[in-house]
Amino acid sequence: MSPNKKKKWLAALRSGKYRHIRGQLCDGKSGFCCIGVLAEISPKVVKRSAKGRVVGYVSVEDGIVSSFKMLRNEDLYRLGLNPMKARELAEANDRSSNYDKAIEIIKSSI
Repeated sequence: MSPNKKKKWLAALRSGKYRHIRGQLCDGKSGFCCIGVLAEISPKVVKRSAKGRVVGYVSVEDGIVSSFKMLRNEDLYRLGLNPMKARELAEANDRSSNYDKAIEIIKSSI
């Protein structure tokens, strides 16, 4: 992951714009897990309804919608995130009521 993308991701997690949720990338409204925030700030990854709500995640190259539970490995790599690290982040996210633990992991090992 580029230092600039990492900086933007950390800023987004700290911004208060994204409500923390567990167990899925997003809830289709304002709730996101830490990886959902990364997808949200990344161009051409989010699929939206006509009203602007997140309805899924699209592969950057082939247009296949990914699960709301986790992005496909190919999409994680395109975002600059190793799938094993993504799972570590997802587990930390889901054990917490905020993004603090995910922020620590991103700062120290991504």
